[in-house]
Amino acid sequence: MKEHLGLETHINGKGMKNIDLHATQCCIALLAVTLTRLQYGLKENLSSVAYLT
Repeated sequence: MKEHLGLETHINGKGMKNIDLHATQCCIALLAVTLTRLQYGLKENLSSVAYLT
């Protein structure tokens, strides 16, 4: 999970609080992507964030 969330490059500041905040935001984004894909009937690659830029 550490490699996929970019914990070493995308965190503002130091400390566990910032790591927790970043990890929570990433999980919420992945859940939103999954929900959107399920609503459109897609059932493969649910948590893939490719092409979302």
